[in-house]
Amino acid sequence: MSDPALRFAFDPFGEAVDLDCIFMHKSFRRVLAELAISRLSDREGVVCLSGPAGVGKTTLLAHLLAQPEAADGCLAFVGNPRMRFSGFLQNCAEGFGLPSEFENPDGLLRGLSALLVERSRSGRASIVLIDQAEALNRRFMQELVEFSAWRRAGHRLCHVAIAVRCGGDGSLGPQFQGFEAAWRCELRPMDSEDVAGYMAHRLALAGLQLSD
Repeated sequence: MSDPALRFAFDPFGEAVDLDCIFMHKSFRRVLAELAISRLSDREGVVCLSGPAGVGKTTLLAHLLAQPEAADGCLAFVGNPRMRFSGFLQNCAEGFGLPSEFENPDGLLRGLSALLVERSRSGRASIVLIDQAEALNRRFMQELVEFSAWRRAGHRLCHVAIAVRCGGDGSLGPQFQGFEAAWRCELRPMDSEDVAGYMAHRLALAGLQLSD
């Protein structure tokens, strides 16, 4: 975009996630419908969003976080999965609005559990979104599956969705061996029709003008 004859209000193909510029291509719309908050709260176990690098998984999660339904605080986002599981629980607590001062891990567990029970009893969903889950190790995945199965008085306390990079054949990393997702959906790259629509969409938003 260095041609001086072209003038834009902003870089139409910048790398930053700009929710106002999202192009809803076919696969994006399909996966977004499958990961609607109302549907996530009905799933048992861990929901897996997979797709090759750069396909838009992080953008899709950001779009979910911006939905009006998320204003209730039902979504907690974890973008640094290389932490210990205790750090993950701390992130969840903060994401759901729980004060972050706990004397020890047991206090954190009790506080987070009490909060999730209260939300469940009042009919409010609690959903954790984890980005870049390919960085998780096997032990973390096992603990995550156990966390997603938390129940009190017959109520499921929390729902978990992970976004993970997959290979060209759709395969996941070795740490996911034996892992069975409650639901798996794949975000696929844009086809030629999508690419043409994406370029026209971004150029129009950027205010493409041709100089005389």
